[in-house]
Amino acid sequence: MTIEKSNFLYNSDYWKKGQSEVLSSIVALKKNFPPKRDKYSIEDIEYFNTIVSTSQIAIRNRAFASRIVQSGVTIDLNKFPSLKSTSYFVFYKFYPDKRKPINSDVFDIIISALLPYVDFFITEGNLYDIISKIKMNHLFLENIEVYKLKDINKIIGKNN
Repeated sequence: MTIEKSNFLYNSDYWKKGQSEVLSSIVALKKNFPPKRDKYSIEDIEYFNTIVSTSQIAIRNRAFASRIVQSGVTIDLNKFPSLKSTSYFVFYKFYPDKRKPINSDVFDIIISALLPYVDFFITEGNLYDIISKIKMNHLFLENIEVYKLKDINKIIGKNN
């Protein structure tokens, strides 16, 4: 199969366009959750995670969310680790500081959905910092070993 027949180029353009749209949507929502004081507290971040994660359940599967609400059962977000992970990442990526968002942030969020299912992760500095904050401030991702990409030579050197 050739690259042309695989729709790779079309799909690549589709994803690039989608990055900008998703990023714009996330950034536009930032004004809806300002810090209560000068900066966000851990309780604020947990509340954000709960609101965003439960909203995503409702957006992705309305019938399931309706059944949960009608039954009166409280949603256990620990049963949705990918949602928790992406919600924490959205918060730490966009909310606490004035960092300028870039399109690749969207792929970082997608990558973050996998983190609850891996034991070892090598990444660049910004994702490393976010994972470290999540591990330090929340009872989440505590079992993952994370290394900075720039330190990979040191890691490889230890094993030789």
